[in-house]
Amino acid sequence: MQLQRWLRGQSLRKLGRIYIPVKTGLVGTMSQHWYLVVVHVQDRTIKCSDSLAGPARSEFMSRVRAFLEEAQDNDGASPEGPVDSRPWVVQETAVYDGRSLVTPQQTNGVDCAFFTLAAAEFTSRGLPLLYSQAHMG
Repeated sequence: MQLQRWLRGQSLRKLGRIYIPVKTGLVGTMSQHWYLVVVHVQDRTIKCSDSLAGPARSEFMSRVRAFLEEAQDNDGASPEGPVDSRPWVVQETAVYDGRSLVTPQQTNGVDCAFFTLAAAEFTSRGLPLLYSQAHMG
């Protein structure tokens, strides 16, 4: 996985969040799609923000979890203290949480990259994902 070279020489415990923009589908076809995976290191959660809320992203999310577990194992004992042994919790795309919209949904087949960038920006600022197709202009 490409993430391994990004962490080379760094302790996973020193990171707050890891943002992973993911592109699926075949290059040059209309079946391409972007979504965002955010790893919240301190909370030990892996969250997916997908503006199409289509098929489950469980295979990729499982690969991210496996990478994090391996990175944690490689951290070993360090001055930061013992390794956190809590399990990583994967949260697939949630469109509604029972009360409100969690992941804004696109209404066309072409704005997924813009939704992915908006999700990264809002998440990095600690803001709820309060944007819509109308904001994509």
